Amino acid sequence: MGVPAETMPLSVEVDKAPLRYLLRTFGNRVHWRVRDRSSEVALKKCGIESRLVPDLAFSNYRVSNRPRNGTLIALVGSDYLSPQEQQASLDNVTALFEEGLLPLPAKVVAMHAPMSDTEIGGDLRMSERLKDQLVTIGVEKVDIYSASTFSKVCEIAESAETTLSARMHAGIAGLCGGTKVGLLAYEEKHIALMYDLGLSKFAMDIRGSKQDYRDLAIRLRDEMPEPFQKAAAEYLDQLEREGLTSK
Repeated sequence: MGVPAETMPLSVEVDKAPLRYLLRTFGNRVHWRVRDRSSEVALKKCGIESRLVPDLAFSNYRVSNRPRNGTLIALVGSDYLSPQEQQASLDNVTALFEEGLLPLPAKVVAMHAPMSDTEIGGDLRMSERLKDQLVTIGVEKVDIYSASTFSKVCEIAESAETTLSARMHAGIAGLCGGTKVGLLAYEEKHIALMYDLGLSKFAMDIRGSKQDYRDLAIRLRDEMPEPFQKAAAEYLDQLEREGLTSK
């Protein structure tokens, strides 16, 4: 203890009294770099200053000339949501395809631990349930990708037009792959990420109404990809200035 150290960009949740005590006692001995504004606020409440820098995942941003079509979808299948909330998110996403508000084909990504902090298989089950619902409404092509690495999700994103994600890092992969991105947030840090990127109108609470989902899909449909690509490129530049990555 007491040796100066600097963190890598991280997220901080301070929801337990013992953790708050430890941070107030020892936290100022560390130079904190956080990757979202909600973490910056959490540390400030403990009397700790921090520096906001991009998530290291943005070091994967690259410009791809691959042909693009369809929507990359990543849903969450863990105890962040109740069974009723999970089903509502499935129904709302299905309705977007049924109304033609998301481009086909559907490219459904199941992210697994340790990459996504979820039970192994939870997201895959949600992906399979979404595929079943899409087939029921007549969607002929639904591909499910079981991804255990971030680079794999980026690779899938490079061939998609749009990303709609309840997983923050699948959303970041969509940005790194050059797609338009809508984030279905179940935590404050997801909203904070899109706010910091200047893309706040493309994030919403995953527990929102069917109309909220429609409005988000329409905003995505009507937007060009350039604002998303510019935001991701600027975050890559910031990481380079921090000495955390290089081209």
